[in-house]
Amino acid sequence: MRQKFFTDTIQSRFIKALLYNTPLPCYDSVSGGEYIIKGCYYIYKSSVIKCLESGTFLTDSQWEKVLDYHFGEYYPQFTERFVSKYNYYDSDTHKWLGKYLRFYRDIYDIDLMPFYNCFSGEYYEGVKINRNGVTETSNLHKTFKVAKIPIRFNTTYTIAIDCLASVYVAPAIIANGALVNVPMSEDEGDLTSVLNSYEGNIKRFDSMSFREPKTYIVNNNHRASEDFFHKYEKDLYMLIQIPADNNSSIVVLEGDYTDLETYNVFSVDMMDSLDTKVINSLVLSELSLLKFSDKTRYPFSDRLVEYLLANVITENDEIGNNIKWVQSFLNTIPGAKLSGVWERASRKELFDKYYKNNKYPNIDINGFVDKDVEKMLLGGNSYGK
Repeated sequence: MRQKFFTDTIQSRFIKALLYNTPLPCYDSVSGGEYIIKGCYYIYKSSVIKCLESGTFLTDSQWEKVLDYHFGEYYPQFTERFVSKYNYYDSDTHKWLGKYLRFYRDIYDIDLMPFYNCFSGEYYEGVKINRNGVTETSNLHKTFKVAKIPIRFNTTYTIAIDCLASVYVAPAIIANGALVNVPMSEDEGDLTSVLNSYEGNIKRFDSMSFREPKTYIVNNNHRASEDFFHKYEKDLYMLIQIPADNNSSIVVLEGDYTDLETYNVFSVDMMDSLDTKVINSLVLSELSLLKFSDKTRYPFSDRLVEYLLANVITENDEIGNNIKWVQSFLNTIPGAKLSGVWERASRKELFDKYYKNNKYPNIDINGFVDKDVEKMLLGGNSYGK
């Protein structure tokens, strides 16, 4: 069932315009450490690549470049524009925004997924989850409800719900409002049944709490079936079954964010040698979406809107004076030249400077200059007043 999100009308119009004006590829984006599948095409930075041998990208897989690619440009053969049918912020728009953010992350190395809730408010009727998997049922007495969240294979997700009763989580292949009934062979069931049969895909939690989020992943690295399932990834969903009377907020984030209270201590000199994914995990504060349940559904945090509006100074800022302005706060050497070129060490320095300042809330901070970090910088320096 399509759902309407209660977001600001101006925000909704802006996001729809952004998505329409940014054609996205029909291929997945990929970055180092991810599993890629033989015969499949991917977007890697400024290239379209083809996997020649399945494996971990940039480690033990084989691939070749096929075409040049530039993010945001329209290529009739493999990109498409999103055109919403509705004048409100609906679940389809939200799903496409997630697709946009994944390309942005993998191409520009700026991860905005911590500020995006993968749950769009959709529920799926007619099925029940038990220890054996997903089965069709009428659920006449409405004793439970099943949240439906689009996900990707081989990707970790963090789930936050307040629920004192048991919670079941399982994968399903769903298209046109129904389980996809395509048998893989004479001896196997439909796609969802096969996925459910793989070890670890069905999870039962005695209870759940925002204070202790859980992680979940659906792997597709079974060599005999990986290519077959990859064709249906666009129809892959995580189903979460909770009691019908549970009115908790539901948050599902792409990534593992179960240990954000720990302040990571490492030398700023390591920034140039660390992988970007590692930096993104080390330089990240607690997240507003995971703070607590107020029984409201949030599609994203306010921080994401700042980034979408280009109101955050990052390494990709095209205005050199903005970066010079940031450097003027970080450089303590009198008369030192400000380059206007972003240095990776700046992100660690900005994060530490903000984290150790007790005047400001340490929420949704990732080392770039958002409105809260800017306020902190101005509060400690007369520059710009």
